[in-house]
Amino acid sequence: RVLFRSDKALTNLVPEVRWFPTKAALATRITNALLAGPSEWLAPAVQNILPDGTKLNINSVTVTNGDAQVDLSASALKVPAWKRPYLKSQLLATLSEVEGIMDVTISIERTVQEISAGSSGFSTSPSNMPVILNSKGLFHVAGTNTYEIADATAPVTELSATGFAISADETFLTLLGNNEVHSYQLGLIGVKDKLVDSRPKLLNPTLDPYNQVWTASYKKGAPIRVIDASGKVVTLANPFGFGTSIRGIAMSPEGSRLAIVHDYFKGSTVDILPVIRDKNRTVISLARPYPLSQFPNSTQAITWVDRVTVAGLAKDAGSQQSTVEAIVGG
Repeated sequence: RVLFRSDKALTNLVPEVRWFPTKAALATRITNALLAGPSEWLAPAVQNILPDGTKLNINSVTVTNGDAQVDLSASALKVPAWKRPYLKSQLLATLSEVEGIMDVTISIERTVQEISAGSSGFSTSPSNMPVILNSKGLFHVAGTNTYEIADATAPVTELSATGFAISADETFLTLLGNNEVHSYQLGLIGVKDKLVDSRPKLLNPTLDPYNQVWTASYKKGAPIRVIDASGKVVTLANPFGFGTSIRGIAMSPEGSRLAIVHDYFKGSTVDILPVIRDKNRTVISLARPYPLSQFPNSTQAITWVDRVTVAGLAKDAGSQQSTVEAIVGG
């Protein structure tokens, strides 16, 4: 099951997979897990809206006609009115994972609270079709058909692009080509081109939901850079030390977890690092890594398949490529 908590900026919900032994009283078990707080590794990237120690007033979440009734202890009264819609959003997103639940009513000490619906906390994309890059541009793939993404052709061909990242609404594009990373604002009269990184051995860039470009280099010990729309650069030290090369980076859909594949002994390994931001969404640092041991030591590239799944491209002893998927759990 997936528990959702608000990020530091109260913009997006951050998922965390938890396992529960039975389906009995599942809504109650999930709510108790949510109230108990995040796993230690994820805590730096999320915020607890409820005060520590808040519990269910009665240890039961009842469901009536699709409405989950969550009665909280008195400490929940400390949550200011402006924050309560965010509380409802994370409870609704979490409990909607349980079959039959479509809404949430929050009470405190048996008194129903009138709380308006907040933002869903999810970034949405106008298309869920895969995007591919070739020498002629960027294309959506649907079965055997491809559909060109407008305005991307000229940047791709001019830069001889070999890698890319594109925003969910397809208005912001980053390309890797000729050992440079460029960003482009699409959909305007005359596509705006900006050079964002030109270090040696650059890897494929990745984007967060705020159109901040994340770049990394395969050079040993090279830092990670985060470049915002104004060109301001935040430099993050290589989390694995001066003697380690990063092989690939990929940002999670909500922008709070960075997947990194990097050198490890004679091979590679994959870690998830929570992203620490301030309330203005500015990146401050990366927290301690959470290892994904499911990946073989020949993993070369990674990507997020969905909110909780990371896929990696690996090679076997015969140099045959294969994909491996891992759920990012708590």
